[in-house]
Amino acid sequence: MEVMIITASWDVNLGFIKYHCKRLLNKGIRCKLTMINDGGSSKELLIKYGSRDGIVKVPVVLILSESGVNIIDVYQLGNL
Repeated sequence: MEVMIITASWDVNLGFIKYHCKRLLNKGIRCKLTMINDGGSSKELLIKYGSRDGIVKVPVVLILSESGVNIIDVYQLGNL
């Protein structure tokens, strides 16, 4: 399992997200934090999984596993 979080530098939850990403890393769970302007696949994933009714919302928290991709709410990070 890997957690991928796509957000922006102005996200009010950024401190919360960084804290839980470090906590997950300490538990041995891969956690990758990317910003929307980092390029690469983050924009593609954000559009694919973070778009609802034509509006893209950040943060997007993706749980990547062998069985596929699940999207969770940012506040569910504490339950992982």
